[in-house]
Amino acid sequence: MYDTLWIGCSHSAGLYDHSNNVIDNNRGIANRIAKHYDQKWKILTFPGEGNFAFMEAVKVLNDRDMIKQFRNVIVQQTYEPRLNFFTNDSYKEQLSRVVKYIQYDGPNINRTLNASLGMHDKKVFSIIGRELYESHADNFINEKINFIDVSSKIAEEIDPRNPKLEFYAEWSKAALDYIKLVSENNGCNFYTFKWFGSYNTQPKTYPKKGLFIGEEDIFTLVNDSGLYDELSKPGSHPTEKILRFAFDKLISELEQIGYK
Repeated sequence: MYDTLWIGCSHSAGLYDHSNNVIDNNRGIANRIAKHYDQKWKILTFPGEGNFAFMEAVKVLNDRDMIKQFRNVIVQQTYEPRLNFFTNDSYKEQLSRVVKYIQYDGPNINRTLNASLGMHDKKVFSIIGRELYESHADNFINEKINFIDVSSKIAEEIDPRNPKLEFYAEWSKAALDYIKLVSENNGCNFYTFKWFGSYNTQPKTYPKKGLFIGEEDIFTLVNDSGLYDELSKPGSHPTEKILRFAFDKLISELEQIGYK
């Protein structure tokens, strides 16, 4: 039995320096919280991915009755929507890596898995226009400019970045709902918070205070606290000072909501 399954993106993938290099992937926010509680965690990270990839991992684990071995599931949300598809071989490799990691019961329990390692250049689709273009531009010799326009159009239609829209990438929200449903069906306590907010997840009115219990996000709190320059450039990933800040915020709320 494990205490917690943590699922997140690159912002959960370790400690970064100011030049956006990972210094230590086992000194990230999840590792610190697990150490604070002296618990056994499994920490799954999917850099560049979001709710859809998190959902797929949970689906694969649930099909193998592997979610019920956790008491808690915590999802670190990121900028949404995010959607990538990969070659079938790399897709299989990624999910096999996830299953093997969860199955492993050795001494290094609280180590972080980067489930997206080596996946970036194996994409066949991305809703980020630039990445979609880079994946297929070599197939277009005389039409590259037109293909840029097509890539941008696809990205803009899937992620129009307008918080006033009534319906906006509902599949991304449904993916998070699925993870919550599966967690609760397996007797797990479900918690989620946003590291990054987005047009897709932005509340229609002023955000309710709180991370787990409200609608705030770590990135906005970092900005409001004058710590923006402490983020990595590029990437806006967490350096030591940012991780300490996030740790204090998250621990305070976890204590408040009775996490154990």
